[in-house]
Amino acid sequence: MTASPASKREASGKGVILGSRLRQQVVGTTAAITLIAMAALTLLVHEVLASTVEGDVSGLLQSRADAVAATLTLRDGQVVAQETPTETLDRTTWVYDLEGRLVEGPATQPALGSAVEELSTSRQERTTAVGDAFRLLAVPVRLPAESGEVAAVVVVAVDLTPYERTEHYALLVTLALGLIVVVGGAGVSAWSLHQARSTLSPGPVEPEPTIAVDGAWWHPVAVTNDHLKIADQPLPLAAVLDVIRDVLAVQAAGSAEGREVFRCT
Repeated sequence: MTASPASKREASGKGVILGSRLRQQVVGTTAAITLIAMAALTLLVHEVLASTVEGDVSGLLQSRADAVAATLTLRDGQVVAQETPTETLDRTTWVYDLEGRLVEGPATQPALGSAVEELSTSRQERTTAVGDAFRLLAVPVRLPAESGEVAAVVVVAVDLTPYERTEHYALLVTLALGLIVVVGGAGVSAWSLHQARSTLSPGPVEPEPTIAVDGAWWHPVAVTNDHLKIADQPLPLAAVLDVIRDVLAVQAAGSAEGREVFRCT
């Protein structure tokens, strides 16, 4: 008994639809999983970079404050600097006495004026920020250093613009890399499915048709799946293989037609 042309066309249609749906599901699932993984990686990179920047800024502030504090001494009851700070420290460092009078340092920038003034009378180490642009640290200084009382306050500032720019660039690079990985993963998945389907074209490699008392299926694991059912009765093996070849031929013809329509010249 052989399969009728109608049953062949029905099986062919089911095979084409099933193959298309399977490819869409596999490619979509691969893209979704890769997207989630890259989003998590992006968040992790951002958190690690932010933590690293925070540590670097805090360390830089502390080292600058300690360097300036080491140059201070008392002379006739007045706080003076034994050495002239470097130009970099001069522009971002201020030394105040206990009354809040400026001892060393430039005029404060308008953006930093109120923050520096607030820290100038601090009696304990304090950190503050001016928006996302500057971070400031106030360090009380004891003179003499070993046993003296607090005699001055060193205020230092760090411009956060270079750090913010680095974080921004790192985030853009991570997002671009994530997009490339997601698109590439979906492309590789689609290509792999295409290669797998190509191996099932008429030739030395065939599907594993299964014939039972109640019908014929594409594969032994599909005997409970009506979508993979070739016929509702146990056909001869030759007829089953004819149906399978017809389905694969329809798929191959569809691919060839698509390549012909969209061919590059």
